[in-house]
Amino acid sequence: MHGIWRQTSLADYQQATPAWITVLDLDALTKTQKANWFWSGADCEEPGERLCMIRLSDGGEDAVTVREFDLRTTGFVKGGFSLPKGKQDTAWLNQDELLVAREWAPGQLTRSGYPYVVKRIKRGQPLSGAIEVFRGAANDVGVSPLELSDGAGHRAVVIQRSLSFFEADYHLVGRSGTAKLALPLKSDLRALVQGRLIVSLREDWKTVDGQMFPQGSLVSIGLAATTAKPQELKPALIFAPGRPCLRVHTRSRGSMVAPPA
Repeated sequence: MHGIWRQTSLADYQQATPAWITVLDLDALTKTQKANWFWSGADCEEPGERLCMIRLSDGGEDAVTVREFDLRTTGFVKGGFSLPKGKQDTAWLNQDELLVAREWAPGQLTRSGYPYVVKRIKRGQPLSGAIEVFRGAANDVGVSPLELSDGAGHRAVVIQRSLSFFEADYHLVGRSGTAKLALPLKSDLRALVQGRLIVSLREDWKTVDGQMFPQGSLVSIGLAATTAKPQELKPALIFAPGRPCLRVHTRSRGSMVAPPA
């Protein structure tokens, strides 16, 4: 879609007439760059929320051009990250490194047309110098890197390998490589809150220590324990169908989930 990307403060947003600041005018950019730019999303580095990788689609196609944008200066970063058009996803490792899933070599797309190879690229480095971090398979649906932050100093970088449209593996990215998380294939990694990963279940889950969580449950798992023992996850129940829901408090940045009883 065309239009304006704009922002305001939380306090101003609660007023009848917020004072909006234009961050990016897609219509003006389209005229300047002689391209039919459609907005396809933004991935902002946490917790700073200053640098963002903006996905722009020429004419609305699935393939996107991804460019680094500075919210403070409201402009594209000179000499910043810039990924040429393709079907691709990104996640921030830190302010100077990205994880990128894209078609690195001709034919490196799944049968569904999505990338299955993830590489790490440093600021100022050409794409040819990127280092492979994870590889799925051509018969997967696709592979995507994800960055999760709770705004309190806890961060997790995860690679989601979609085996089908209903099943996925999750791999935690660490200094020495990736580690597969012992999550059910039919589960969704939703967020990181107060140092705990939040997971929704679309199938029953019997854990290594014999706990049983029914389909439809929402559980939390400590990030530190997950990092130490990714194959021995010990979730705590937040909500289960037919049971009272724990209180969930929201705030301007992230969410707070009451600790498990």
